[in-house]
Amino acid sequence: MTTSARATKTAAPRGAEAVRAALVAAAADLLVTHAPAQISGRMIAEHANVNYGLIHQYFGTKSQIFRAVFLDVSEQVTAEARITDQGWWNRPDLFSTRGDLWRIVANLLADTELVIQMGWEFPLLRTIATHMQAEHPEWDDRKVQARTAAIGSALLGWALLESTFERGFELSPDELRDVRTRVFEIVSPNTR
Repeated sequence: MTTSARATKTAAPRGAEAVRAALVAAAADLLVTHAPAQISGRMIAEHANVNYGLIHQYFGTKSQIFRAVFLDVSEQVTAEARITDQGWWNRPDLFSTRGDLWRIVANLLADTELVIQMGWEFPLLRTIATHMQAEHPEWDDRKVQARTAAIGSALLGWALLESTFERGFELSPDELRDVRTRVFEIVSPNTR
């Protein structure tokens, strides 16, 4: 390793909580651009600047780190959702907030075997459905679930395909924002 490479490398985390946090943060960083199957435990450890064996000591498996990432991301988004105004799930800017978080979730959910194996829960979906039902008591459960599924699908699909739409349609940032808003209007529960 060169001197300049050593100088830019962050100091190794010290203590159990710091190591756990570094491993979760490293996995999250990698999940922005990689599917879970493309990420090795060694990649996570190297990115976190910790010994590979610490993954097994603190998490047991790479899948458990991914579960921790998923729960952390879900908690962040759900917490933000709970403090915003009524109808937060119905805002066009929901697509543009925390884009990396949606990419992480999309990459994790794309690995169906991992999702089944981990028995993950989806607090954000329940939060959206609960808020939607409260704002539209006349809607039955299936309508709320269908609208929630449409919003979730649009959020995840947009996270995965935004750059494709931008390049494929040769859109400027303003044009891309307009398309994003129109997509959200299509799935928005208040438009129908």
